[in-house]
Amino acid sequence: MEQDLESSTLGQMEDQSITLAKQVEGLKIEAVSLQNHLEKPIESCQEILERIRKCITIKKDTLEDKIERCKQEIRNKTLKYITKLRSRIEDLWRDCYYGEEECFKPFREQTFTEDLFTLHEIEMERLCQHYNFCRPFVGLVNKRQDLAKQIYMVEHRTKVTNLYQNQGDRRLAHNSRRRDTRKLKAETKRSIRLRGENIERVVRKLRYRIQELWHQCYVGDDERRAFQLYEVYPITEHSLSSCEKGLKKQCKNYGYNRQPSMIWIEIPELEDSQASGEEAIRNLQQELLELEKQLKVLVEQYEKEHGEPYKTNGRILGGSLQLSGTEYMAVERPEITLK
Repeated sequence: MEQDLESSTLGQMEDQSITLAKQVEGLKIEAVSLQNHLEKPIESCQEILERIRKCITIKKDTLEDKIERCKQEIRNKTLKYITKLRSRIEDLWRDCYYGEEECFKPFREQTFTEDLFTLHEIEMERLCQHYNFCRPFVGLVNKRQDLAKQIYMVEHRTKVTNLYQNQGDRRLAHNSRRRDTRKLKAETKRSIRLRGENIERVVRKLRYRIQELWHQCYVGDDERRAFQLYEVYPITEHSLSSCEKGLKKQCKNYGYNRQPSMIWIEIPELEDSQASGEEAIRNLQQELLELEKQLKVLVEQYEKEHGEPYKTNGRILGGSLQLSGTEYMAVERPEITLK
């Protein structure tokens, strides 16, 4: 009796083993086919192929997990492709003026399978053929809609009492550009005027400083080089009598006992000069620097000869020698640089 039970049990186990072996073999083939269907590289499924070739035992659960992952990947890719096809199908529906009843019925399906993907591809081809055939009619319909929209806008604007709305957005944009242009012109004129005033003010200060240095250095007519920016008028009895007192006081402050030969210099306005504003500044700057060098030499000679500081108006003149046209420029017009 016991032998019969053992033999029957062994037979059942053998049958189950054969059945499981067949199932595993079928799962192997299915896993390999899914790998090939996904068009994966050979390296990703090389392990399964090697085990099948060498008849190495593979667990059934491992194969089932592998098959399930492959199926899930297929579903994800199918969803991606179907979504793209549906977007293009909707565009074609709109271009072909399809109604709700003419729409593709499987379009609302949410079970993304390969069969559904095939149906969408067929519908896509059919719509493309229909659109190519009806392209001239679709163009006429679009043109008709544009004309109808323009007619509606014209009729609507005639009912509006506002003048600018009647004339449209183009008139508003034109008026806006015109206002901006007027504002820009006004700002440009103001900037030019301020620049001219600053240049004129700087030139005036430089000329005044040069005139002072000419007085202090007793510069003659043949030694002055201002590039025709100054005019020298002949000395008259009236001019001598008007500046005689100031000249004597100036000589007394300088410490000289002799009466210098003095040329009175009249400085013209900026617009009377032959050079432009910035050129005049550069010329005056050069003249100013050279005159300051001459003055410095005279002061050093005086101090060496008399042994005391050279004073003017009760002040030591050495501190004033540091002042130059560059400092005038920095105060009045920092953005103008002289070379």
